[in-house]
Amino acid sequence: MVEQAAALTLSPELARGFELERAEQALARGHSALAHALMEAFLTRHGAQLEPLLRAQVLQRRAAAATAAHYWPQAAADFFAAAELLQTGGHAADAEAARLAGAAVLVHWDSVAAESAWDELVALPASDGAAAARRGLVGGQIALLRGDLPVAVQRFDAARQGALDARDALSYLAASTHAADVLVELDLAQQAYARLATAWATLGDLLGREAAADLVRPPLLRLRERLGAQAFASVREGYEAARRRA
Repeated sequence: MVEQAAALTLSPELARGFELERAEQALARGHSALAHALMEAFLTRHGAQLEPLLRAQVLQRRAAAATAAHYWPQAAADFFAAAELLQTGGHAADAEAARLAGAAVLVHWDSVAAESAWDELVALPASDGAAAARRGLVGGQIALLRGDLPVAVQRFDAARQGALDARDALSYLAASTHAADVLVELDLAQQAYARLATAWATLGDLLGREAAADLVRPPLLRLRERLGAQAFASVREGYEAARRRA
């Protein structure tokens, strides 16, 4: 369809639309380097004529292609540029999401710069629980990739609280699972089990017992595989004994 349209005389707007569609098709098919090149060519030809919001959207799509191609600096630069346009246009929440995405990809290239970008963002209060959850999840991943495991746990726990405030079950599960994984690395298996057991109870309140079981049982089984059946049983007994004493 895109190739047929190229042979027709199209309005400039429609022609631009088909150019973007070709790039999106390349990305959807897994041809990330081609998609990035096509979007770069598109922005070179048409970027100056685009409305700021549309330019921000295209920059984020080029960043997605760069991320898929592991072009980390280019991806981060595009996310940050999109964030500036979105902030100027009054789209503060979208701007923050773009900045977080930029920090998340930048850590693969320059972990110090990624940490600095995250620190700058969280210097301002989070707008709501959902924003706090996103910040904590990204900050935890940055700390994890930097090798700072205790800080990663702190940030994932902050994400858990933000997700709970927002009643965001999936973000709560993600933060709980990430925290548990890091706690195992820190030889704190009982605390890891506690995060997942708490998630089971909390998600039961949010979603119902069956849905919570479906979501939390897989990470609990993975924890059992990592620890071994005997150690897992010991950790579970220790957790339950501590709860009875509380």
